[in-house]
Amino acid sequence: MAAIVLVCILRPELRLGLFDTLCLVLLLLAGLDTVRNVVWLPLAAVVLLPAALARWSPESAARSRLRPILTVAALAGAIGVGALAAGISASRLEASWPRTEGDAIAAAAAKDPALRVLSDAGYADWLLWKHPALRGRIAFDVRFELLGDRGMKDTTRLEVAAGPDWNRPFARYRLALWRRASMPQLVASLLAERGTRVIARSHGVYAILRP
Repeated sequence: MAAIVLVCILRPELRLGLFDTLCLVLLLLAGLDTVRNVVWLPLAAVVLLPAALARWSPESAARSRLRPILTVAALAGAIGVGALAAGISASRLEASWPRTEGDAIAAAAAKDPALRVLSDAGYADWLLWKHPALRGRIAFDVRFELLGDRGMKDTTRLEVAAGPDWNRPFARYRLALWRRASMPQLVASLLAERGTRVIARSHGVYAILRP
């Protein structure tokens, strides 16, 4: 998509307006600098480029013959994708998620309303989806932009168990759900805490009740 946008910007015959060009350039640069929210460049391209392409390439006999072929191909592709999506079951989609550990976390939290959850950011959203009662009791999820500078520093220090105060901002979060392969140092530090109890574990994912 970036290559297509660059070609369209550099072709003077497309006559992209100043706003359109600046918008595409800024979103292209932002997309190269981030691993999240990269969808904005394709969305802008879908909105801004078709009109420019239509102005540049007038109707011709060849295009008239090609249009129904492209339409049929697009419809066939959409039907094919829909058929593939319909064939994927919920159990297949959820197979890679730690259902047993998530249920153990939710059950412990239901028994003690004071318990709060410290979860891998990749599992936090899933926990909220499967167990909505945990809303407001999870330290953070994948929306890191909501944490602010201090929150990001605390989270980073926690995830690498760095320094003597790595756990201080999250000391009151007694339930923990983490995958050991992604955060081996943190999981080892959590398990090393005196009084820690593993309430569920499978495939390297730990549900931990901390002291």
